[in-house]
Amino acid sequence: MAQRFRTVVLFVLAGLSILTTLPVLAVWVKSDRLEDLYFGEALFYAYQEAYFKAITRLDTELAQHYELDQPALDSLSAHQGEAEFDVGDLELSYRMHQRAGRAIERVLDAKNVPQAVRNEAAYRLARIYYAKGYFVNAANALDLIKGDKSKSLAEREALLRGQVQMTQKNYKQAIKLLKPLRRSGDELQGYAAFNLGIALLRDGQLEKGIKQLDEVGQLAGSDNETVALRDKANLTLGDRLLEAGRPAEARPYLERVRLSGPFSNKALLWAGWADAAQEKYDRALVPWTELQKRNPSDAAVQEALLALPYAYAQLEAYGRAALLYGEAVNRFEHEIERLDSSMSAILDGKFRKALLRDPEERNSTFFQNLRAQGDAPETRYLLDLMASHDFQESVKNFRDMEQLRRNTRLWLENITAYQDLIKVRRQYFQPLLPKIESTFKTQDALMQSVLLRRDEVAQRLSNAQKSHNARAFSTQAELTMQHRLDRMAYRMSRMREQPGLKQARARLARLQGVLSWRIETDYDHRLEQAYHHLKELDELIAKLREQHQLIVRMKREAYQSYEGYEVPFRRASSRLNSLTNSITAVMQQQAGYLEKVAVRELDRRRRKLADYRVKARFALAESYDRATKKQAEEAEEAIREQQQIKEVPADDAAPADGAKP
Repeated sequence: MAQRFRTVVLFVLAGLSILTTLPVLAVWVKSDRLEDLYFGEALFYAYQEAYFKAITRLDTELAQHYELDQPALDSLSAHQGEAEFDVGDLELSYRMHQRAGRAIERVLDAKNVPQAVRNEAAYRLARIYYAKGYFVNAANALDLIKGDKSKSLAEREALLRGQVQMTQKNYKQAIKLLKPLRRSGDELQGYAAFNLGIALLRDGQLEKGIKQLDEVGQLAGSDNETVALRDKANLTLGDRLLEAGRPAEARPYLERVRLSGPFSNKALLWAGWADAAQEKYDRALVPWTELQKRNPSDAAVQEALLALPYAYAQLEAYGRAALLYGEAVNRFEHEIERLDSSMSAILDGKFRKALLRDPEERNSTFFQNLRAQGDAPETRYLLDLMASHDFQESVKNFRDMEQLRRNTRLWLENITAYQDLIKVRRQYFQPLLPKIESTFKTQDALMQSVLLRRDEVAQRLSNAQKSHNARAFSTQAELTMQHRLDRMAYRMSRMREQPGLKQARARLARLQGVLSWRIETDYDHRLEQAYHHLKELDELIAKLREQHQLIVRMKREAYQSYEGYEVPFRRASSRLNSLTNSITAVMQQQAGYLEKVAVRELDRRRRKLADYRVKARFALAESYDRATKKQAEEAEEAIREQQQIKEVPADDAAPADGAKP
């Protein structure tokens, strides 16, 4: 998880032009440790190519992070910058180019963003524009890259600038940008060299372009990308030299192409035409015979079905040519029947069902497993149709929409499950809460009384301390004693003078003095004890408050666990139903588009095969005529030879024995 995804560069090369797309297998994790588990969950789904799940989880985590009062304390803060950047990468991987572009633009517009991050964001934005065909915008985005930059970014930028210049037909500028990259040693070296060769050819520098592509055609390496690039370079060279009328030079380059690669059929076909252009029809038979054995649905194989008997005809093997033309007619008819069955299956809706055979399967795995599927009419030509980038992206979108529809249905089912859960909660809490509410009100009233009493005691304590009223800290026994002494003093004051009264009053005064002495001398200690007890009371009250708040929260949560959900559930269900209907409608349109494109392509192939069939039939008739004529000529020649043999003995016979001359 803590490793950084490498940017994988894939090139789709068609004919002599290069249409380069640079999809990113997002996600970047620059930290050494993963601090946030939810961020890690998003990365997990991204590594599984489940980009929708990754986007939804990352969006949710970021939204919750932004709403926190103290987001710095959230574990996502350690990955916040990466997460915000990764949203754009994930959206780009999910083919949400517009949202990805807006996410990257937000990074560019943000303040306090390091220049290195800005440069990377500008490059990604330029790549998005290039992939969408907005070449001028791509050039403007590349101009935002400034300051110091890493070697990798500088080389990727130069390559993309060169490609943008090629789209604007500024081939000289493209050559200038691509030349330093051809020997950089970077993983883009081969692609830069190939683009350089194409730029040279487009600029009219034929010999230099041939030399450059020749170097690419001999690149060392056994990985799939290098081997495919090598084959494409050799095939491009062969094609260009054939167009230039130099078939002898084209033949060696075509021989370099692998016999099992995706370009092998075209290489075999063009190698045969290179020999035929030199009137070496016997040599042309070798690649065309090999090509004839391959899948007849391939355009190169179909052309070879006509080219092979043509070569035999040029070698005056008209009988063999006629047989091969007849075989070609049969194979064309069989292929036309297969095309008809495929178009019928597509129009019957089997094609869209085949695309959704396993909607949970990743798109990349789905395309790989197509080869292992049975020969069904609805999927028979699907791999050939996938050669079109737009068609392949449309299929991915169609499958992703099915996944979205399944998600909305699952969410609707989850809402129903939540409603059942709320119902169970209501049934559990509703009978209990009234009694709990009544008890809570009684306890709440007692607590308020305690709080008022505490405040009263604290106020009295403060007043006693301010006035230094030591008697305020008297104990109950001392208060009782003081009360008794006061009553005795009152009674003595009402008595008449009598013997012993004076002594009694003196004794009473001493007792009052002792009591006052005890209270006054113990004032500081009693004041300290009073504050200590008040502190203990405050601690108990604090605990009581916590318990009170806990009860209040639990009571509130109990109510909230089943109240107030009806309206949000109803709104969510309505929105999900609307989304499901919208997705279904869009899927119908997308399926109709895919079926229309597929049928149009298959119909084009059918018309082409029908044209081939007509040509093969005419060539078949012509070959039969020539073969018949040749046989007749050979028969006449044989008859003449026999007649000459018979006439020779009659004319040149020797005289009989004894005859005179």
